[in-house]
Amino acid sequence: ALTAAGARVVQAEAAVLAEATGITLEFHPLGMDAAVSVVAAAARGTGLRAVASAHRNDGTCQITVVAADGSPLNGLVEPIHAALAAAGIPLASMHPGAGGLGFVVGEANLTSALRAVHAVAVEGGRCTEAARRAS
Repeated sequence: ALTAAGARVVQAEAAVLAEATGITLEFHPLGMDAAVSVVAAAARGTGLRAVASAHRNDGTCQITVVAADGSPLNGLVEPIHAALAAAGIPLASMHPGAGGLGFVVGEANLTSALRAVHAVAVEGGRCTEAARRAS
């Protein structure tokens, strides 16, 4: 789901090996012992959402929200618009589609926009118990 959304940092060999052998992957931020993301073969994909960004060549970036189980994300359009507006981030365009929701923002606003979208789509979403956080 992450690569489909445009994530560029994925350790492919580790993901393939983990999937083939059933190994659980844990992702830890620097300086923390607790994992912030846990990926396991036994985790159900229901309710799991991901947020990814991709730089474009025109000074903008696309933020894409996808659901691992392909569930519709139309209910997130208004809350994400509201979160971006509350953060003072102008939205260049929006692209709803079968592959997820795409929001285009200026490069200068990418970090703040990612935080706002992540807060609505992942932290405010109904993620499974098996995945504490996936983004």
